[in-house]
Amino acid sequence: MTGQERHIREMIKGQEQKIAQCQKKIDELNMALFEYLSSIPEPMPPPEDHHNYCGKILYPSEKAAHAARKLINRDFVKVGKPPMKRAYFCHRCEAWHLTTIEKWMPFPENEIQQQNTI
Repeated sequence: MTGQERHIREMIKGQEQKIAQCQKKIDELNMALFEYLSSIPEPMPPPEDHHNYCGKILYPSEKAAHAARKLINRDFVKVGKPPMKRAYFCHRCEAWHLTTIEKWMPFPENEIQQQNTI
């Protein structure tokens, strides 16, 4: 074996050692990453929504609906539209809505019975 060949073989051996050290470091980093990712709790799935939306504008509370009604009515008056009269709770979508209807009696027979019992 000539000096040139020996030198090249020693260089190859040195590079192989460096590769082995790098592979060892990569394995250590992969293990650290695995441990870190295992310690993070999985995100909670969003809660299931069982509401049946009716397609109207939703307000989370009666107070929010009345605040929006004031702003909406200010603009409606400017363009001559009838103002929103009241807020009501929708049992279908479990939210509050606004309406221009002043009074609503979905079951007049129930209202009459209540008046008679008083």
